[in-house]
Amino acid sequence: MAKKNMAASAGDRLAAALVPAEEQPYQVPENWCWCRFGSLASNQYGYTAKAVEDNAWPKILRITDIQDGCVDWETVPNCVIEGADLEKYLLRDNDIVIARIGATTGKSFLVRNPENAVFASYLIRIRFADNLLPEYVYLFLQSDIYWAQISELSAGIALPGVNSSKLLTMMFPLPPLAEQHRIVARITSLFAELDVAKEEAQAIIDDYEDRKTAILHRAFTGELTEEWRKENKILLESWNTTPLINLCTRIFDGPFGSNLKSDDYVKSGIRVVRLENLKNLWFDDSKQSFVTEEKYNSIAAHTVFPSDLIMSTFIADEIKVCQMPEYIGYAVNKADCIGIRVADSVDKLFVLYYLSSKQTFNFLFNQLHGATRPRVNTKQIKAIPVPLPTLAEQHEIVRRLDSLLSQETATKEAAEETITQIATLRQSILARAFRGELGTNDPTDEPAIELLKRTLL
Repeated sequence: MAKKNMAASAGDRLAAALVPAEEQPYQVPENWCWCRFGSLASNQYGYTAKAVEDNAWPKILRITDIQDGCVDWETVPNCVIEGADLEKYLLRDNDIVIARIGATTGKSFLVRNPENAVFASYLIRIRFADNLLPEYVYLFLQSDIYWAQISELSAGIALPGVNSSKLLTMMFPLPPLAEQHRIVARITSLFAELDVAKEEAQAIIDDYEDRKTAILHRAFTGELTEEWRKENKILLESWNTTPLINLCTRIFDGPFGSNLKSDDYVKSGIRVVRLENLKNLWFDDSKQSFVTEEKYNSIAAHTVFPSDLIMSTFIADEIKVCQMPEYIGYAVNKADCIGIRVADSVDKLFVLYYLSSKQTFNFLFNQLHGATRPRVNTKQIKAIPVPLPTLAEQHEIVRRLDSLLSQETATKEAAEETITQIATLRQSILARAFRGELGTNDPTDEPAIELLKRTLL
């Protein structure tokens, strides 16, 4: 009788562990099975540390310590554990921790060489039976099928989150152990190739600003048009350096203080150009602000037109300066957005390119004031020394810069698209892997359900 009850109990556990056919997301190979995540693993919530001290022990792993799938254990803080079972919270090699709350819900990390660390309360630790390969599970936790389930488990919750009981009900495609190894090896190989391509594309993106800076430097030192000058019998000595104000009919800031307040903004009306709109050589129209026509009339002296340049007084890593877009027509420039009206005798785009250059940045950077938000004033902007060639050479410089910078932008955008495609391809590989479609499955392997049975014993 006891043996019969034990058999029934084992059968019940197996039935509870398996996902009914009508609930399975898709079909897997015959020697695989769909099971509940909790049938393969134990779980533990993390520890709430009462204090963090430099000389304390042990380290405490937080979700913020996990960056790009890696942890720098040297930077993980220490904590004091009082009255807690330390062994209960210590991490082991091959544990997986999963974020259970907030914007990072579902984010996971495969623990390697934990160096006597525990894990924080916003993490759930998953520990597996010996017949499940941790690397296989971790790859699954990067897949869209996993994230779709996390999204569903978190649905309807104001603050995203998932508790361990929900997490352990998740559906999991279980292949034979030998197939788990083959899948991990195949994915690792394919991902290594993609990583090389991604690094090459990222290098192009990372070098974009340096390449742009170099092109602008060549333009404003005369190197870019050296051959053009020879052909046109023009000497470099024809260039003159003059303050920006001498090239403009007007340089002006926006209305300060009570002249233009946040309360003045309305849903539609006359545009207001704000700092958020100003980028290096382009106008960001994602954030729009307006004032009524009546309010505009009271500050119309600060009007900027499409032919005007607009420059930020705040200097950080680059100069934020652009031309007012044609489609806006006219607008008001807010305080700290300097309107620059270039004279008709000068190529406006030549001035725009120069103001965006490293030469301008270096000149203004040396005059910064203000500790929290370093900025320059209108007087300093007016004094920017501009190297000025003949009008014909200005036009030629602008023509060449338009072409070269467009090429660099296209190259950068192509690299960004490559990275997007790589991310899509990675998910495609994972989707095929967890459907048994990588060409690695061996139908003669012991069926995965036998692994599951042994785990449940």
